[in-house]
Amino acid sequence: MWLLAWVMPAIAAPANTRGADAADTAAVRRVWVWSDVHIGLCTNSTGERDGAAWLQDAVADVRDHAGPIACVLSLGDIANSAARAQYVQYADIRRRATGMGPWFEYPGNHDYAGVKDGLWAEYVASPRRFILADGNGVWICFGAEAGGAGGRISEDTLRWLRESIARYQDRNVIVCSHQAVSRTVQGSQKDWCALYCPVAGDPLPEPLPAGANPSTPQRETTDAALQRVARIVDDLRVDLWLCGHIHGSKHTADSIVRRGKTTFINVASLTPAYGNHPSSSFVLEFRNGVRTVNARYRDHDAEKFDPALSTSVEFPYPWRFSGPPAIEPAKNATIPH
Repeated sequence: MWLLAWVMPAIAAPANTRGADAADTAAVRRVWVWSDVHIGLCTNSTGERDGAAWLQDAVADVRDHAGPIACVLSLGDIANSAARAQYVQYADIRRRATGMGPWFEYPGNHDYAGVKDGLWAEYVASPRRFILADGNGVWICFGAEAGGAGGRISEDTLRWLRESIARYQDRNVIVCSHQAVSRTVQGSQKDWCALYCPVAGDPLPEPLPAGANPSTPQRETTDAALQRVARIVDDLRVDLWLCGHIHGSKHTADSIVRRGKTTFINVASLTPAYGNHPSSSFVLEFRNGVRTVNARYRDHDAEKFDPALSTSVEFPYPWRFSGPPAIEPAKNATIPH
């Protein structure tokens, strides 16, 4: 019950930067992308560092040192056990993080129970899938649809994803998911970390080999179901695909992979839970009239960008911004319950 009484200090923008914000935002549009904060999960035995504390510190770091932020995008696993108190904390942090533009979120697998019992809609309110329009680019975003680690999506979502990407081939296209596309970034060769869409009649997943460690997660799906999602980038142009979910080890150069015309980036995670690594995220920097976007890895513990874990992404069209980022209205923007 102590979580409900948790008080968040105000997160204020540095006073000496406010006058420069408007001019800087006109030339550079920064989007802060983070994932897997797991509010409610402590990172040591004494419970001193809950996920909420990591998020609070990251907000302060980005606000103080990364430049004006046009909007914020979370790729899932906001809460660890989808308890009401965890979403109360998140909503309070977001409310106090003024001056960073709008926040957009979709659920991870740890948020799935919160979606089912209505807490996600009550405290977060973002659709479970949506298209974020930003000038001549789109961010096609969809969250986890199950509570397990594997990225199972429905036939309806796979169809929506393909149709949405195909509809916007005349714009710069960014796709955002919780789990990764199979066999792209480090860790995505494990099927419990990758997106898949099964069909009726699929063969059962292969059993673990003889002598395997009993604690090894069982295969959740088949190669054919994994490839139904992975083939999208073979059939359609996706310029950038962002994911989270995989955060059991430190980021390496393999957390960024290029396959064909698509750059894949794993942005997780804001909390060091599940591994000994720094709190981290990405700040994407767009410039009006420029094709190249800088995806900058931010180490929040050190309060610095790491060029070795950053990259640049070349888009087909020079970016043009005409207004603030906004979710495009569409009758199929949300997933039916």
